[in-house]
Amino acid sequence: MYRSNRPLRFICLALISIGGFGCAPALEDGFEDDLTDIGGCGDIQFYAVDEADEVMLSFSVDGLLKAAHDAEEEQTTDFELPAEGVTLIVEVGEKVSDATCDDVIENDGPQVVRTYKAISGTARVVARPGEDQDYTDASGDLLLENVEFESTEGGAENITLDSLEILDARVGWFAG
Repeated sequence: MYRSNRPLRFICLALISIGGFGCAPALEDGFEDDLTDIGGCGDIQFYAVDEADEVMLSFSVDGLLKAAHDAEEEQTTDFELPAEGVTLIVEVGEKVSDATCDDVIENDGPQVVRTYKAISGTARVVARPGEDQDYTDASGDLLLENVEFESTEGGAENITLDSLEILDARVGWFAG
């Protein structure tokens, strides 16, 4: 399970911050069980981060909320990953969510030491435009299934996310 890597992660992060050593911790299947803080913003970004702010999954795609707003109804869009215009990544490090849906970067910002990108799987996005013209009451859902990730830095095994669902996340608002 993912938690078993916690002591190694702290050692690796300390080594990186002290001397720039190349030790980047690897995730394991089931990492999504620790992602407890969820949210979203913009048109459209979803995120899920662990309590320690050391692992974050983020999904983004442009234009889905605007399309739902223009149609004046909820819109569902399915993606076969990877897909053009869709970003689905997992970042590992310290304070990984510090710049997510935020226009103020604090404490030197995120310290990402390893990134994984989606290379297969499916994503379903539901965009609900709300009543306001400026999307302030918009919401959305994200369902990810059978997603395989590979490390962009190499040296780590691919990981699989069986299923992750983010429901009724507030989207549409823009930081600033």
